[in-house]
Amino acid sequence: MKQQTEKKLQANLKAINNDFNTVIFADIEVKFKLMELEAIRILIDDCERLINEDAGDYVDGVDDAMDEFDEDW
Repeated sequence: MKQQTEKKLQANLKAINNDFNTVIFADIEVKFKLMELEAIRILIDDCERLINEDAGDYVDGVDDAMDEFDEDW
């Protein structure tokens, strides 16, 4: 009887350990995916910032050219 109880306890412990590992590894995968998405979001923000800066430089250049043209006429 004692051996059966011990075997059941060992089986339950193994099942609990497997469940625990499943939860831990799933949590790690979720955290890695969140980190990946955050890195993509930061990259997109940086790209948008660069595009807007380039667009601003272009508009400034056009404004300067128009001012020079107006001064000539």
